[in-house]
Amino acid sequence: MASLRGMRVLVLGASSGIGAATAVALRDAGARVVGAARRTDRIDGLGLEGSVHCDVLDADECARCVERTVAVLGGLDALVSVAGLTTITPLAGMPAVQQSRGTRDESFLDAEKVVWEWPDVTARLIEELR
Repeated sequence: MASLRGMRVLVLGASSGIGAATAVALRDAGARVVGAARRTDRIDGLGLEGSVHCDVLDADECARCVERTVAVLGGLDALVSVAGLTTITPLAGMPAVQQSRGTRDESFLDAEKVVWEWPDVTARLIEELR
């Protein structure tokens, strides 16, 4: 496996769970990591090079997140996106149409839009990752 030492990485969803564990594992492997999430207070104790507030459903915030990360790290070599949305709804109270597509709700559909409707943010990431 290639060395991660010095690699500049942005981890979206770094405030808990898989995102926090990934950010720490990358840090421990020698990568320079900035964590991003809505709850930056949970990132600050991970020993990363920085934390950035980012709500992945807000295009402007995502763009600022990339810019701040590039400013902190001097560039960007990799993006790890494990930001997630969770909706907790009792199955008995869930509308039938929602049951038919699992627990996917409008927030999930909004998250899908991030990829398709924010080409400027995607283009900026691609530019940095080259």
